[in-house]
Amino acid sequence: MPRAAMPFAVEVPDEELDNWQRCEIKKGLEEMRTGKLVDHADVVNHWSARK
Repeated sequence: MPRAAMPFAVEVPDEELDNWQRCEIKKGLEEMRTGKLVDHADVVNHWSARK
C-alpha cells in the first residue's frame, strides 16, 4: 500500500518560539480577564462610523 504524504511540511516549533507563544497567550487571556481588550464589534462600529 502506498504511503500518503501531506502537501506541506510539518515542523515542530523550537522551544524558544513555543515559550514565546505560550507567554503571549497568557498575556492575552489576562488582558481579557481584566477588561483591557476591545470587543471586535466595537472596533467595527468605530471604523464604520468614520465613513
